Amino acid sequence: MPSITPTPTPVPIADTPFYESITPLKQKDQFSLAPVENSYISGNGPLYLDLAHSNMGSGWAYPGDTVGVSVKMYNDGPALDTTAHMTMGLQKYIYTDYGSFWSSDLVSEEIDTPLTVGEKTSFTRNFSYSVPNTTGLKGFYRITVKYYINGQFNCGFVKELNILDP
Repeated sequence: MPSITPTPTPVPIADTPFYESITPLKQKDQFSLAPVENSYISGNGPLYLDLAHSNMGSGWAYPGDTVGVSVKMYNDGPALDTTAHMTMGLQKYIYTDYGSFWSSDLVSEEIDTPLTVGEKTSFTRNFSYSVPNTTGLKGFYRITVKYYINGQFNCGFVKELNILDP
């Protein structure tokens, strides 16, 4: 598999406070942003996401910035005291003369994280994603995060983001 450099790299920061550090949008970039559409991926539960009460962070970033996401989650079943398996993938939107498509994962992470949550309760999970401080990253990206409990897909989300030139 060819190596793609440089690409943004995920920083798994589960169970930490929300953190985002974004450079204010520069005037030259005001009219060059692609619209972002963050979305929920439904699964088989008992965990569910509530995007309406989540903070999906900024829709843009510059090299050196850190994008944050704070996701409101619900346990719709009995209390859980287990290890959740989380996958995180980064794709770039590719434009060609023949059409447009999402790339395969440029970066792929798998993380096992402890999960202790009461019956029929809500909780928050926070994620941060650091954009390398380098040029040549400009483009439209999406981060796909999926949660698995006992090998079963429960829920996930897609975070879209414009990465701009410094």
